[in-house]
Amino acid sequence: MLAVAIAAAGVYGLPFAGAVGASLLVRLAGWPLGLAACAAVAGFALLTRRSPVRLLYGLVGAPKRHWKADLDLELT
Repeated sequence: MLAVAIAAAGVYGLPFAGAVGASLLVRLAGWPLGLAACAAVAGFALLTRRSPVRLLYGLVGAPKRHWKADLDLELT
């Protein structure tokens, strides 16, 4: 049951929250500022170490090395 809830949050919850947030930012700040703010929020949500996306990946057991760049593969 927990795995289904985690999968639903990742597949439906986060994208829905992102779409609602982007819509609100664009409507409140206008297209240029709303788009810039949306990009900043998306970058925070996807790229920071304590992002919701990384939290969900950690709950389902994605390895830590998943987040490393594949530079090792390019060098060999």
